[in-house]
Amino acid sequence: MTIAGSPTDPAPRRAVPPPMPVIASSELRPQSPFLVVEAGLRLTLGWQGWPESEGGPGFVVVRRGILGSIKDVERFPLTEEGWADAWWSLAGHDSLIADIIRDELARRQARIVRVKQDERQPELEAQALAYLPRMTFLGGYLPEAELERGNAYDLRFLSDRLAVFPEGQTPWLADVPYLDVEDVEIGGPGLIKTGGGFTGGGIGLASAAEGVAIAAVLNTLTSRVKIKTVLRVQSRSAEIFFLNRRLEPDQLRIELSRALGAIRQVESSKEAPTPADRPSEARPILDELERLASLLDRGLLTREEFDTLKSRLIGGASVKEAQPPTPFEVDD
Repeated sequence: MTIAGSPTDPAPRRAVPPPMPVIASSELRPQSPFLVVEAGLRLTLGWQGWPESEGGPGFVVVRRGILGSIKDVERFPLTEEGWADAWWSLAGHDSLIADIIRDELARRQARIVRVKQDERQPELEAQALAYLPRMTFLGGYLPEAELERGNAYDLRFLSDRLAVFPEGQTPWLADVPYLDVEDVEIGGPGLIKTGGGFTGGGIGLASAAEGVAIAAVLNTLTSRVKIKTVLRVQSRSAEIFFLNRRLEPDQLRIELSRALGAIRQVESSKEAPTPADRPSEARPILDELERLASLLDRGLLTREEFDTLKSRLIGGASVKEAQPPTPFEVDD
C-alpha cells in the first residue's frame, strides 16, 4: 500500500530530510516498530528489525487506526536512501506531522550528543550488564527520586546496581544497589491481542464461506497487538514498576540474564555466614579451661591434676575424654 506523496511525487522532495537518525541495536526489534513519536499522531515514522526472510531491518511509515491499532503503510530499507524515501513519503502525506517528527528527531540527536559527551559514559557502557531504553514508569516508590508516572526512562543494570536515567541522558536519577534487592519479578500479559471477534455465517455453503471470509477481513482490520511486560524491582527501601512495550516476558528474562545472575550472586553472598557469624572452634576449649581453673581455685583439683587435664585438652583430647575427676575421686 502506498500513500499520497510517495517518492514518485516530486513535491515532497523540496523538503530536505533531516539527517538519518542513529539507531541502537536494542531499537531494532522484530515484534514491533520503534516509533519516533509513539502516541498522539495518526501517522508516524520509525524503524523495525524484521528478519532477513521478511526483508531485513528497515524504516517504516505507520498509520494509527481509530481504535489505536498500528498498520504499516510503507517500508523502506535501512539505508540513507531508504531514510530519505521514508521521510518524503511521510511529508507528502502530512507536512505538519513531518514537522513534529523533525523536532523530535532533533531532540533525540541532542540527547545522544549529551550522552556521548558525558565523561562517565565509557564507564557506564563497560559496567552495563543489560540496557533497557524507554521503559515507562508505572509507579511505586523510590527514596530521594522524582520519577513521574507515565514518563519514559532508561534502565541500566550495572555491575553492582540498577540505575535509572532520564531518557537518553546521564547521570542517573536514582539507583538500587543489588545488595538491597529483595525480589525481581518479570510478568504482565506479554503479547496481547484486542479487537476482532467477528465470526462468519450464512445459509448455504456459499453464503457461509462468504461470511467467514468477511469475518476474517474484519478481524484483521480491527485486531490490535501490543506487548505489555511489567518489570518489578523490590528492595529494602523501594518498590518500582516499569512497562516494557517491546519484549515479551520470556524475552525480557533472556535480556536480563546476566544482570539477574549478578543479583543472585550478591544474594548468595549475603546468605553465606561471615567468620564472625560462624561458631568459634576454640570456644569449647576455653570454656573447659575456665571450668578447670574454677575447680582448681575451689580446691577440688590439685595443681598436678590441673596441669595434666590442661595438657590433654590443649593437645587435642575431647572434652569428654578430659573430664576432671569428681570431688569424690580427689585424694585428700
